[in-house]
Amino acid sequence: AEGILEDIFKTSQMKDEMVGLVLAGVYTTLEKDKEATQIYQKLLVINPSSEETCLYLARLYSGEKRYQKAHALLEEGIAIQSILDMSAKEKIGSVKFIKDYKSELGKIRIEIDSEFNKIR
Repeated sequence: AEGILEDIFKTSQMKDEMVGLVLAGVYTTLEKDKEATQIYQKLLVINPSSEETCLYLARLYSGEKRYQKAHALLEEGIAIQSILDMSAKEKIGSVKFIKDYKSELGKIRIEIDSEFNKIR
């Protein structure tokens, strides 16, 4: 199974999150933590808001007693979710119906900046 998953993951140019998660899980089961860590890190580059990848990588870090790294990863995941939950970004789609869209985009940008600063 390991070889097949490796081939499928390589064929996807290491971008298929589901295959990557399964392959990293197989590596973890086989105690190939270095390989699993590399897969999780590649997946986070592609999809930094992946909760599953963050949790599995944090669990790996914890198992290696790399607690600060695990904590930082989880904290980063919380920040990402906060950004995704920002309400001001929802207004961007409605701008296409406004004649003076540049002015409205400026207002939305100020709102987004304000919400983003609250997260930090």
